[in-house]
Amino acid sequence: MSQPLTLYKLIILYMLDSSSYPMEVKDLTGFILEKEYTDYLTLIQALGELFDSELITSEESMNKKFYIITKSGSETLMYFKNKISPTIIKEIDDFLYEHKLEIIDNNSIVSDFYKDTYGGYTAVCTYREKNQVVFELKLSVDTQEEAEKICTNWTSENSAIYGFVMSHLLQ
Repeated sequence: MSQPLTLYKLIILYMLDSSSYPMEVKDLTGFILEKEYTDYLTLIQALGELFDSELITSEESMNKKFYIITKSGSETLMYFKNKISPTIIKEIDDFLYEHKLEIIDNNSIVSDFYKDTYGGYTAVCTYREKNQVVFELKLSVDTQEEAEKICTNWTSENSAIYGFVMSHLLQ
């Protein structure tokens, strides 16, 4: 394995470990490409190798893929973190601090739908804090269009819906 590719993998592991939220590929590539550490294809290769070695995993929601560091990934990072220069660590920390709200927003409010066994669709709307599900709403509907609309509206109306449910259930 080449030294630069190893560094890119360690950068990815450090970012995922430090963010405490799953990250989209655009968050990871945003930093690495902005700093011109490597090109997109090499970065995707590094992600693929991390995934194949089970140092990271992913989950998908509404055509978005989120990457998560595994326990093995955290352990690997612990052993090799010193291979990342303090300058790069500071740049990553600054990037995560500057983009924290965007990363949290991308990962806290998630929705998806699937075709159920009865021929309809189930829309799943989730609110998370630090990878912990705080609120999840599952709705069965007849059509894919209805499921898509629920998922789309969840993105903009989640706060009002969550507030309404909590206030009524805690009366």
